[in-house]
Amino acid sequence: MLHFFSGSCSSSSRVVVTLSVLAFALSSSPTHADAPTITPGTLSVNWGGAATTVTGTCSLGDVVSFDGTDFLPGDMISSLVTADGQTVIECALELGSSSTTTVTCVAGLGLSEMVVYPRVTVSAQTVTSTDTYHYPTAPVITGIQGCPDNTVPGQTTDCPVSGGVVIDIMGENFPPVTTVSIDGTFKAGTFVSSSHVQFELPPGSGEKLSVRAFSDCLWSGDSIVLGYAAPQVTALQPGAGCVSGSSSLELDACPRIGEEIITVLGEGFTEESGVLVGGQNCTVVEVIGSQTLSCILPMGTGRHRLVVNTAGQISTAPASIGYMPCLPGTYAPDGVLTCSDCAAGTFASGEDSVSCTPCPIGYEVPFSGAQACMVCGVGTAAPNPGSVNCGVCSAGFFASGEGAAYCEPCPPGQVSDVFGASACTPCDAGTYQPSLGQIVCFACPAGQVSGQGFPSCVDECWRNIFSDGFESGNDSAWSSSAR
Repeated sequence: MLHFFSGSCSSSSRVVVTLSVLAFALSSSPTHADAPTITPGTLSVNWGGAATTVTGTCSLGDVVSFDGTDFLPGDMISSLVTADGQTVIECALELGSSSTTTVTCVAGLGLSEMVVYPRVTVSAQTVTSTDTYHYPTAPVITGIQGCPDNTVPGQTTDCPVSGGVVIDIMGENFPPVTTVSIDGTFKAGTFVSSSHVQFELPPGSGEKLSVRAFSDCLWSGDSIVLGYAAPQVTALQPGAGCVSGSSSLELDACPRIGEEIITVLGEGFTEESGVLVGGQNCTVVEVIGSQTLSCILPMGTGRHRLVVNTAGQISTAPASIGYMPCLPGTYAPDGVLTCSDCAAGTFASGEDSVSCTPCPIGYEVPFSGAQACMVCGVGTAAPNPGSVNCGVCSAGFFASGEGAAYCEPCPPGQVSDVFGASACTPCDAGTYQPSLGQIVCFACPAGQVSGQGFPSCVDECWRNIFSDGFESGNDSAWSSSAR
């Protein structure tokens, strides 16, 4: 709001204008202040006359209308609720026919002769009418039988997937023309009495399928359960690549790359059946009949369980596929299909190795694809793991036994002038060798003598002291004394 103020004017005065602005805060979204109300006696069904009590003509799909105030079609939920509030049935709002004073909705499926009350929720504010809507008298199913397993009341299971058996439905209010729905598959019923209807089971699959009876728009609201038998595997037959295993449920030596056609025998196979091997899908599944199917194996390694899956039902037999193992001397890392030869210096002793083992110290393998390593012979040695060849001992060194890690140097007083020696040769009397790993002995200087295998020579005066038994080439007494 603007306010203008003015006073008397003179040559020295001026007009003063004062503006006052009043600001209003606007809500970003208006709230529905008033709770909705439903006017008693305004309930109608299928555009008929309004009343406090109405009876429908269909088990679902009746158009329900009632009047009131403060409805908000764009922000409103309509439903039908039993007196105890335990059962709530959706009544789908018809926006084109609803307004702030009228609700029009389509009733969901209700049980035979069920009594419900219209209810409206607007912006979290709920009101329930005192008027009542009565569902019409409709078929009611109380029991079902006909398949092998009828142990659970209200269920018949283990039905043949090929169908063909007669199923009996017991209940009440069945009209002469009754249709049966098996999880959406419709079959004409054979009227026996108002409490008994039969139908021929169609081929199918599934564990817990709902069964309802209806005539025109009158449906049994309760759901009875029918279950087809789970698939069963009784035998596996190989193609060109696999071989039969130790039992009829096993195949062995199947190609690791897959692409092998196998045949599965059993019961309960349908066009919906699939085959899994270790969690991988068999491809090109061909159902030849309810007892036979074939498929192409996926690639794989090791041994894996095979199952048939039909509409979520899994076969339980211990069927399995064994892929061709990597043979001894070969390996394949995890996830690799191709088997490779172990490199020289390594080996694989068993099947399906994921890696090769280096030869231990003192062993060799000079070729690829080895299943075991070979021990180093005398006069040779392998100081490192994974040796391709054992090394021949150099002159001055020896290896006296098999599997040596190192060649040992000849000790003082002994020599070896050949390669691959298994022992060293003692120096002759009159010669000596003071060092390790030598190839020749040295002659004693003049005036000195030595016995066989002596590392050094001594003055000849020792001959007089130890004259007994001492002669060149005979050091038996001298050796023990001099050392």
